Amino acid sequence: MPTRILCADADPDTLHLVSLKLTRMGYLVTPAGDGREALTRIRAEKPDLIIMDYFLPVIAGDEVCRTVKSDPAPKGIPIILLSASAAMLPPEVCAAIPCEERLNKPFDMPVLLEKVSRLAPLS
Repeated sequence: MPTRILCADADPDTLHLVSLKLTRMGYLVTPAGDGREALTRIRAEKPDLIIMDYFLPVIAGDEVCRTVKSDPAPKGIPIILLSASAAMLPPEVCAAIPCEERLNKPFDMPVLLEKVSRLAPLS
């Protein structure tokens, strides 16, 4: 069974680019355009990794992180949190978001792919 990744981002270009790269590497990618859709798909599909933007519509990325880390069903799924304005967020706010990795946008694709490979190796 292929390694599954949920990718949630409100920016369709980022969502498409990341999904395309990961699919070409052999991952099975499920896209989501907002936080509610991401949570629904996470609970239904139980991906091996979540890549998510901080600023998602409907339910923000930090709230999705907290829900995933506290909900018994999807608990334990590693999360890479992306943010275009992480530099503007106070360090204590960033540190309080439960995720395994953080990347500022614009991010370097090889760095993202290295983090993905480490957190969710292809099976």
